[in-house]
Amino acid sequence: MDAPRSPRDPRDPSLTITMTQTAVEEMRLAVTGELSRTTSGQLIDAVDHALAAVQPRTIQVDLAELSDIDAGGLRIVGLARQRCAAADCRLQLRNARPAVLRLLRIAGQWHETTDTQNSSATIERHAALTRQLAHDRRMMTIHVNNAAALHASAQESTDRAHAMRRYNAALRARVAARRRRGPGSDGSAG
Repeated sequence: MDAPRSPRDPRDPSLTITMTQTAVEEMRLAVTGELSRTTSGQLIDAVDHALAAVQPRTIQVDLAELSDIDAGGLRIVGLARQRCAAADCRLQLRNARPAVLRLLRIAGQWHETTDTQNSSATIERHAALTRQLAHDRRMMTIHVNNAAALHASAQESTDRAHAMRRYNAALRARVAARRRRGPGSDGSAG
């Protein structure tokens, strides 16, 4: 009878990890197969090996050929992120299939700011965000222009109010001067 395989048995045929150094400070791990509780040790071993051997700034984990991931695999992705962070390295997940991507997002392991999808959905989402940004910039320009117009209108109203106050003050001064001169001093017969 065969002995059960340990989670760190590198001969488990349901998961293959290919390690490639893509730049001086960058490693790429291409994961093929199923990342499960029984195979997840291979991923953490590959990450540990990359961290020890190359000391990369970035480890890219390409999930294009990953067919399935379970809770144990999701846990190991989180552990791999922690180990990378402790070594001042960034772990980036790339190209996950829709079902795998959904599970990674649910588990909080897909980081939208660093992980990437090279798919038409990602390209469309980027295009939509670009369109939204352009729209927001146009709206901001309109609001700035409206604010400037309101400011100018308010300034005109303030100027008119000051002119009206000066006019009323001058009128009150003339009326007061007439009263001081007395009746009939304005040249009218009274």
